[in-house]
Amino acid sequence: QSELKAQIQSITRDLELEARTVEKRQHDIESLHRDRDQQRQKLVRESQRSKENQEKHEASERTIAHLESKITRYRNEAVKARNVIYQLEKDREKYGIQAAEAQARLMQAEEEVKLRENQMAELEKKVVDVRARLKQQQQMYEAVRADRN
Repeated sequence: QSELKAQIQSITRDLELEARTVEKRQHDIESLHRDRDQQRQKLVRESQRSKENQEKHEASERTIAHLESKITRYRNEAVKARNVIYQLEKDREKYGIQAAEAQARLMQAEEEVKLRENQMAELEKKVVDVRARLKQQQQMYEAVRADRN
């Protein structure tokens, strides 16, 4: 009987030890479950943050591409504008030369007009003088003719 009591006590102690071990393991399992759940939550949050960061990065990339295309367009427009300016400057120079030549021709033509007007004035004076002499000679002729008659 004492052996049985000793065995019962030994089994009871083993059962209690096993119960504490089971309890401890149960507690460890619960703790591991909590840790796992926390890790899953962290993973979900990190995944969301990663996704948000990826979306931000993609948006930034799109913005960069858009801005680079705008820059390229503005550069092309600037090149075109420089070409237009260069052409306009060449045209201005060409037309400036043409205007100077036309001004010189105008001044030369005005000088010729003045010269011809002076020549015409001299010729008109000569015509007046010749007419006066002609009239005088006609009067003399008429006088001589009247004397002869």
